[in-house]
Parts: sequence; C-alpha cells; structure tokens
Amino acid sequence: MSRKLVVGVGAVLAIGVVVAAHHGDFDCGSCTLSGATPDSDTVSFIKSVVNGSVEQWRNGDTVTICNSNTCATYLMASVMGGIGGMQQIAKFQKGGDSGGGGGGNEGGSGNYDGGGCVGSCGGGTGGTGGSGTVVVGDPDKVVTNPE
Repeated sequence: MSRKLVVGVGAVLAIGVVVAAHHGDFDCGSCTLSGATPDSDTVSFIKSVVNGSVEQWRNGDTVTICNSNTCATYLMASVMGGIGGMQQIAKFQKGGDSGGGGGGNEGGSGNYDGGGCVGSCGGGTGGTGGSGTVVVGDPDKVVTNPE
C-alpha cells in the first residue's frame, strides 16, 4: 500500500470522526419543556441564547434546559431536522435532595442534571449512615438474611 493512500485514508477517517458534545445547562423561565420535542418558547430560547455558545450542532449533541421546576435534556437527533426536531431524552424535577452531594440529608441549593450542577452546589453536611453487615458470596445466589 502506498504512503499517499494511507495518508489519504487517514485524513478521510479523521474528518469523518465527529464527537457529540453536551453544550451546557441553561435556565429559561418561559420554557414549558412539555412534549417529546422542544415547545415554541424552548426553540426560540435555544436559537437566541444557546446557539450563541454552540459553534455548530452535530448529530448526537445535547443541551439541558431548565425552567423554575423542571429540567429537560434535548438530543440533536438530526441536524437536518433543526432545533425544532430535537428529541427530549430526559426530564427531571429541579431542586430537592439531588443538589451538591450532601449525602441526602442537606443537599446544596443547586440541581444535578446528570452531567453537572446548575446553581449553587456546595453540598450539605451529609446524613448519618446506618449500621449493618455486608456479606459477599456467590453472585448467582442472593442471600437476603445471612443469619
């Protein structure tokens, strides 16, 4: 095989490799985040705000949009479909004990979205752990009460 052919094939493969990216977490007070695709307010928000930080959308890219109660992660399934054709792949409540990693007792005031923290995520003091014994044995046999 000639060196030119190897270099040419390598260049084509390098160009063809596209890595999907998560473009961040954004707060949108007017976004309803309902439905399998972005609502009209969410589409407008992505176009006017999120696109300012996205150089180019690629298939597989994601973005998380939050309103005052809920967060939704959208997937760019096909750039041909545009922003309106994005698919909602996750939806979760904003707030609660999920913030900051405080051990479930006193979490931070931020929100964990599966890819990072939104807001103040300093964490809490943590809770008191329980007591007990862990018995490790044959993985095919589950022991629920070893005593």
